[in-house]
Amino acid sequence: MQDATKDEICNFVESACQTTSNNKLYLCSINLEIAQKIKRFIPFTLTNYQVIITEEYVRHVKNRYTISTP
Repeated sequence: MQDATKDEICNFVESACQTTSNNKLYLCSINLEIAQKIKRFIPFTLTNYQVIITEEYVRHVKNRYTISTP
């Protein structure tokens, strides 16, 4: 998989704010160098993990982390 571009991320966020779906966008993979930096702060091994964002999470952040009620 290829890392998402700035334009792809911007389009994804814009779309997420206008829908109620929960599509996902692959952002990148965590390489060994980054995984080692993360491990200094938290005891996880994250090498080759993928960073993915969902439309639902974008809306959650946009709404300042509030829980929507019907």
